[in-house]
Amino acid sequence: KENQQPPQQQESSANTAANNNNNKSNEDEELKDPSMKYITYPTKTPIVRTATKYIEALLQSSDVTNNNTFHVYIGPLYHWRTVSKLAVRPDATDKNKVAIGLFAENSHSLLPVPKCKAHHPSINKVVEVVTNACHELNVIPYESNTADNESKSEEEMGQLRYIGVNVDRSSGGAQVTLVWNGKSGEEDEQLEKLVANILSKMVLCKAEAEAGEEPPMKRQRRRG
Repeated sequence: KENQQPPQQQESSANTAANNNNNKSNEDEELKDPSMKYITYPTKTPIVRTATKYIEALLQSSDVTNNNTFHVYIGPLYHWRTVSKLAVRPDATDKNKVAIGLFAENSHSLLPVPKCKAHHPSINKVVEVVTNACHELNVIPYESNTADNESKSEEEMGQLRYIGVNVDRSSGGAQVTLVWNGKSGEEDEQLEKLVANILSKMVLCKAEAEAGEEPPMKRQRRRG
């Protein structure tokens, strides 16, 4: 009896454990997402280190300045990416469903990133919309060449291969490109259905977003 915790303390402990699990899950997701590899120390990214080394070498050989330090200023860590090319492959748990994401470093192993923190929110919304549309229409995800399917023809490898998303930062609008595995010059009914489904969903998303916005205040005209 002495070891039993009061109900409030037990609830607090349970909430703490749940928060710890959520934090661990987020950390695991960031470790898997290639975009999050240098999120803790962004100045250690290869491109920054290469640029720093190159510029500082120029400064040291220059007689114009005595300051040989090249300062790096980091912009936003999250939601900065407005252009993205994402691969579409079979879901690891269900080969008939699509998974959209990035390839792991130096491999063609897909890492689904439905809520990538580097992506602009509009990109993540497009991933959600395209995924749902593919599942509704039973779109077949493209499957890369493996020992199991090396005898398949290109047409049998699947339908949707990649999606490209370009976001207009000022409006949040997104341009979506679908890379479809089909015969050149031939119409594809499944592709047309997918495009129509995606468009209808995006229009609905826009309407819902606009409905949630507060209307602009009307300026009152001064009299007299």
